[in-house]
Formats: sequence, C-alpha cells, structure tokens
Amino acid sequence: MVAVYSDTNGGVGPGSAKWTQAFFSWWTDLNPELRVAYITNAKQLDDCDSLKAYSKLQLWVQPGGNAEEQSAALGPGGRDNVLDFAASSHGHVYATCAGWYYSAGSYWWYGDFI
Repeated sequence: MVAVYSDTNGGVGPGSAKWTQAFFSWWTDLNPELRVAYITNAKQLDDCDSLKAYSKLQLWVQPGGNAEEQSAALGPGGRDNVLDFAASSHGHVYATCAGWYYSAGSYWWYGDFI
C-alpha cells in the first residue's frame, strides 16, 4: 500500500501532483496488486492518529511544491505523523523537492537550522 499526499491547495505543486499520479497509474498498470491512496486534503493526515497504525502501508509519498505551504496545511501533527511513520519498522518515505524539506526532521536553510 502506498499513500500519496496530493493536496494542491495544501502546498503540492500541480505539476508534481500530475506527475506523481501518472507515475503510480503506470506502476499499478504493471502491478495490479499495488494499492495507492491519494490524500487530497491535508486534514486527512492531521486527523489520522498514526500512519503506523496502517500495517499494510509501506510507502508515504510527499511530492514537491511549496514546503512552507505544505507545512502550514499539514501542521506539526502531520509532520510528526510522517516522521514517526518513517522511523517505524515498516515505514518508508519518498519525498521530492519541497516534500523532502517538509519530511526532513531538520535542515539548514539560509543560515538557520530549521
């Protein structure tokens, strides 16, 4: 099972959302057993107690866009949820561009450690 954050009103770039959906569409055509869930509203992740609770979830995808908007939309609860999932025994996170910044535990940005 793969979960993809795809809220274009929550910081995911329209191009990133389109590319990610096309990629997983291609992949599921090759492997019909693969299940992909698209999180289209940031509140879905924040309301979720824990991604770790979904034992079949193997990969969280955080696409590019605007990291600041993703952070504002998903909030600290959403980010903690992603980081906790990544630290779990079955959790894997694939993040690109702004999604990487959002999913990172911390990073250096223009002279500040965030």
